[in-house]
Amino acid sequence: HKLKDPCLRICLFVLFRSTPVGMVCTQVQRTPCHARQYRQYKVWADPKRGTLPVGWAMGCGLAELAPAIALYFFNSATEQDYLYAGLSGVAYVHPYRQFNNATSNVTAAWDHYLNLTNAALDRLNCSTMVSYTDAFKPFVRATQDAVTRRLLSGAPRCDTLVLGMGRDGLVEVPSNNYRIQVPMPAAPGHNRSALVSHVMTRWPLNFTDLSQPERNAWLAADLRAQVEPHLGQRPLFLSAMALSWAYTPADMAAVFDLLGPEYQPVSVPNLARLLQ
Repeated sequence: HKLKDPCLRICLFVLFRSTPVGMVCTQVQRTPCHARQYRQYKVWADPKRGTLPVGWAMGCGLAELAPAIALYFFNSATEQDYLYAGLSGVAYVHPYRQFNNATSNVTAAWDHYLNLTNAALDRLNCSTMVSYTDAFKPFVRATQDAVTRRLLSGAPRCDTLVLGMGRDGLVEVPSNNYRIQVPMPAAPGHNRSALVSHVMTRWPLNFTDLSQPERNAWLAADLRAQVEPHLGQRPLFLSAMALSWAYTPADMAAVFDLLGPEYQPVSVPNLARLLQ
């Protein structure tokens, strides 16, 4: 396994019985260093890790801020663990919420931030990143695509961008994945194609009050609700999120048991390849 970067998220491929292939990309959210030493360590130490493809997204800066912790994750990753970058670049920020608008020079602030982000991605040999959107609010591509292009143009190392910590309003299957043309600063007048995949699940706000079987059933039902109205129409590909405070790899396996053999997990790179 070639370790590429610190991260934690989950990608899950979904095959629908007699219909063509569909896909679920499930993300396990990772937060700052202290959390990574405790809750995140417990999630990573789950004996079921390595039995199904899981994408793990970690802050780009962990390798510099806490290199020993980052190295632990790198060295203990299995072939089933895909490591990629979060969250929203080098900082835990919300790019779609007037990011940098209070600075004296918005363009310069964005450029500096994205230069740092791209350098971190390059050092980690990482081409996938996840970003916050605006917390389940309507995502209007007519206005939001400008932010998406800015992120991808300023971080040319990124060719796959996973959007959201949960399903945003107005984003629906099957238009939840798309390619976007991004300007190439190093080659004026030329564009490149990048994949954008929106997270299509949420999580129960009262998850702390639910038993683990109830949490698993909730996520399985949310996945089915997104997928089943479209069965038989075309191959379906979904990104889904499993909140790391509520789910472990064993729980993800249990969710797929509830969903049945029509739903199969896959890694982030396979998600990108299948969407080409």
